[in-house]
Amino acid sequence: MNTETFRAPDMMAALENIQRKLGSDAVVLSVREVFDESCWKVWKKPGVEVKAGIRERSSDKPSLPLIPEKPAQDDPIETPAQSQEPLKTAPVIRHIQPSSLYKEQSGSDESRPQQPLYKVVRESLSSQDIIHSLLDEITRTCLEVLPPQIQGDMHRVESFIQDLISAELRVMPEIQVGKSGVICLVGSSGSGKTSTTAKLAAKFSQEDDREVVWIAADTYRAGAIAEAKAYTETMGIRYYPTYSSEELADLVADLRDDHLILVDLFDSNPFRKGSQEMLETYLKALGVADIYLVLPATTKLPDVLSIVESYQELPIRGIIPTKLDETRAYGTIISGIWQSGLPLVYCSNGPSVLDDLQAPDPDVLARNIIIAPAN
Repeated sequence: MNTETFRAPDMMAALENIQRKLGSDAVVLSVREVFDESCWKVWKKPGVEVKAGIRERSSDKPSLPLIPEKPAQDDPIETPAQSQEPLKTAPVIRHIQPSSLYKEQSGSDESRPQQPLYKVVRESLSSQDIIHSLLDEITRTCLEVLPPQIQGDMHRVESFIQDLISAELRVMPEIQVGKSGVICLVGSSGSGKTSTTAKLAAKFSQEDDREVVWIAADTYRAGAIAEAKAYTETMGIRYYPTYSSEELADLVADLRDDHLILVDLFDSNPFRKGSQEMLETYLKALGVADIYLVLPATTKLPDVLSIVESYQELPIRGIIPTKLDETRAYGTIISGIWQSGLPLVYCSNGPSVLDDLQAPDPDVLARNIIIAPAN
């Protein structure tokens, strides 16, 4: 989804500007209160900054109207108490502090008609392993952005939330991959590093003018050398095993100028300090390199969050989700990407080299988040 940012003295003016420029199919994704040098600052009144975009795909789902129609005089629409709160001053969604908008309110059920729906939404998203900080921001944004009459429509709320998640998943442009001349994948045991390295080798052997070479530092795992040799012999690319960080540094320095180097590192255990320290030593030996974290979609949410945290001090440029064909629950991957703030690079389905790498599609990941219908 392509997004744009609009500033205006109030929300209605912002919505009019968005609708004028992007049309009635535009979707509002976030709102925040701002001060700037515009004319309304003279009266010390804040304006609003609204992030909006248009879906790049066709959809059968109805679009959300930016400016709600005025209700008939004999059919007033009550606004939930939450929507009366002032706009928060936090920046865009990923960096906002957890919201308090979802706290239970006092009063009768009639005074908060939307609460049951958002309870269903949160429970459904939580059951799909969406991290709670993202749940808070989804709830806050829905309450601040969606008109009251839409907040009771589960179908339209679901469509909005899926667009919201999609817009928050960044994608690294493919042209940036491999620019350093060295690509290295890191990840835990069984994450799919070697098979993903083989897919990268097959891809760049056909698309890159440089000769592709494979350096294997994964010489500790039983069968690792045989597996790497099988891949490289099949594809007809050169294979170099290394047994120390010094040997790796020398080899990379010799080959960097006119080769695209793929480095298959050993498995690292994010829960063992010694393993991470050894990994850091090898990554420093590479010098300038494109380092990507391989993250299986089948990993449990607590482990995904621990893995992301353990790699945050390393110069990771992006995430490659693997094993997407082994699950239909993508909440853990979405949560890991959200928590890390890193972009998607590729998506890997299946262990075979013939199961090509795919360009990451945030819409596909977001559409797999299904909100249960209200009872």
